Amino acid sequence: MKIVFAGIAILLTANVTGVGVEDRRLVEEATARMERLAAKLEHTKKLAPETVAAVSELIDRYDCEHHSCGTVLETRNHAVLIRLKRALYVDEHTRSL
Repeated sequence: MKIVFAGIAILLTANVTGVGVEDRRLVEEATARMERLAAKLEHTKKLAPETVAAVSELIDRYDCEHHSCGTVLETRNHAVLIRLKRALYVDEHTRSL
């Protein structure tokens, strides 16, 4: 009976570890895409409301504060989130002028 529970514990640990790796991979891919998106948005003078909503959702969903990221990924992620927030901020103030 103890062997069965030990086997189940090992499988659960492997699944949780796998989820962490998969989660990190998703955040890494999203960070790369957000870096490319930030480069485009930084050269855009006006953003559609749908774009602002979509970018805001990306910022919330793929923030390393909510995921297990390594130091390098966390640094890249933090930098790109700042760039995206700045692009949204500039657009918001440009619209109000």
